Amino acid sequence: MVSQLVFAMHRLKPGGSIVLLLHRIESWDTVCILHAFNEFSDIQLYKHRKAHAIKSSFYLVAKRVNMEHHTARGSMGYWKSLWRYLTFEHFKEIPLGR
Repeated sequence: MVSQLVFAMHRLKPGGSIVLLLHRIESWDTVCILHAFNEFSDIQLYKHRKAHAIKSSFYLVAKRVNMEHHTARGSMGYWKSLWRYLTFEHFKEIPLGR
């Protein structure tokens, strides 16, 4: 999900909107995402009655996203670093043939 979030945020136009499918609203990671987006956009949560009735999934709809806000910039920096770590950390131990 981190890679998709970073990619989507880079493609977002100033004042644009984004929809995220999230899971487990009580999860600390989810709470952090909700808190961050609440700082730099107008958010609404949506849970479809039938499609997500027994699942923990729900949608975050963020409108008027302000990517210039300090929380948005900090969040993007964190998400990029997290993506880089999760993607490339295991490759450090692989010897390169030279």
